[in-house]
Amino acid sequence: IRIPDDQGFEYFESNLTKLPAGKARDAIHEFARGFRARFEGDLRRARASFRNIERAGSADYHVYRELAYIFTFEGAYEDALLAVEKGLKLAPDNVFVLDMKAFALLEKYKKSRNPQVLRDIDDCLEKLRIAEVSTGTRFYIVRASTREVVVTKDATSLTAAFKDRAGLPVMARVSVLALLSFQDKKDQYVTLLNELGKTRRTNKLADIEIARIEIERLALDRDIPAARHLLAKFGNRFPEDCVTDLRSFITRAEAFAKV
Repeated sequence: IRIPDDQGFEYFESNLTKLPAGKARDAIHEFARGFRARFEGDLRRARASFRNIERAGSADYHVYRELAYIFTFEGAYEDALLAVEKGLKLAPDNVFVLDMKAFALLEKYKKSRNPQVLRDIDDCLEKLRIAEVSTGTRFYIVRASTREVVVTKDATSLTAAFKDRAGLPVMARVSVLALLSFQDKKDQYVTLLNELGKTRRTNKLADIEIARIEIERLALDRDIPAARHLLAKFGNRFPEDCVTDLRSFITRAEAFAKV
């Protein structure tokens, strides 16, 4: 089910009936629906499926990681951190859950600038660095770069990540794109945005991540009509709270442009 393929999903559903009926089978089916919606870039449908599993008491750390991602995407940072802590209780050293915690904390710090959140970030990053030694993943370098940019305005590791971008996973490259926008490094931003163009056609989750970054970038560049057009195009796939937040962001940018 982790492969975005209609025939694969049909095969999965046709064989699901071979499992004994009950909560476990229902949870597997709901997770498959949620994961398929995620692959299609429809976070609204994905969120509903993963919440159904949680309400049924069948959530594992995979479910909590997915919920934490969606909550962070829509700006519900406390809900995201609550979900990620539930995931870590089930899998304390899981690199994917730790990465999601770092992501949620960094996004929360952007808005709050709370010193305690910064301490939590540093603690999480150290745990992520240690956990990643045995996995070969490369989450730490992107999250550490984000910390440098957001906290100290030092873009040294961001520059290194940009130069080494070909070796990064797709979603890590999307995170680098967000940081380039945050730092207003327009030439590098446009370069990476163009490079991700082909990926967007096959990776719908990356597509909506990039769309959100583009909407904010367009609003900051005072191209308000283009920002609103892109939000209208993607709005039905974003979580509702995310749409509200982006509308407010565009309105504030428009008001600032008129000053």
